[in-house]
Amino acid sequence: MRDINPVLLRELRGRLRTPRSYWLLCGALFLVSSISLLIYSAEYASMNGQPTFNGSSGHTVFLSLVVTALVVVTAIAPIMAAGSISGERERQTFDLIVLTQLRPIDIVLGKTAATFAYCLLFVTALTPFMAITFLIGGVDVGELAMMYIVIMSTALLYTCIGVYWSTRTQTAITATGYALATILGMLLVLPVLVLVLPEVLPGWIADSTTTWRQLMLAIHPFATIIFTQDAIRTSTVWTNQYTIFGVTIAGPAMWVMSVAVSWFWSCVCSILSIRRLTPPTSKGAS
Repeated sequence: MRDINPVLLRELRGRLRTPRSYWLLCGALFLVSSISLLIYSAEYASMNGQPTFNGSSGHTVFLSLVVTALVVVTAIAPIMAAGSISGERERQTFDLIVLTQLRPIDIVLGKTAATFAYCLLFVTALTPFMAITFLIGGVDVGELAMMYIVIMSTALLYTCIGVYWSTRTQTAITATGYALATILGMLLVLPVLVLVLPEVLPGWIADSTTTWRQLMLAIHPFATIIFTQDAIRTSTVWTNQYTIFGVTIAGPAMWVMSVAVSWFWSCVCSILSIRRLTPPTSKGAS
């Protein structure tokens, strides 16, 4: 059995031995719990102080937890990953890593896994807050599992984006700026395209506007949550009907497609990062 990736081991030891990591984790959990408490208080006030809650109240609190957790992951993952390799260059320690004769794939996977593990720690610490919604009602374990898979797939994608820009820049600030710009572009530009394209290309998507919107928003985690809630209400959790060019076909549900697209682009970003770290002689030899 191979040993644990030394880059991953070094990153985890260095990160978890600093108070900043725990303060960041506590701050993120405090943010999530505060927003959820506000939503809970609003739901309680809307019932005139009555302690009885219906299913919609628990579902509202649950969605507030999911969205807030997704926002935190969107901020933490690229910021921490963007400084993984560019930060080594700033501290002039990247050459020492190269001298260890580690393969580029080991470096990239180690840096990616370290940030992803921290995001996983945050989501795991969030579980008790999610479990509170079971007491209120309106949420089942299956829905919780789906939301967790979407959140972690998003964390993986944004981590890989951060690592990729970290391999292309010399400073952590520059890499962070590029990574955040890429992610914000994905989150803000895609909804605009969804609204504009039906007007620009009416002949292409006139009969399948909803399907094209779903396909374009498959990489948008917040849109995925909305479509997933609709799928749960209509009991179409695993499959969905898509109409493309007038032909209706059965395909995977929106959240399944979103996870698959996130994994695909995560692999693409990781491959590009590995190629960036591969010396020219090694590229020519391969």
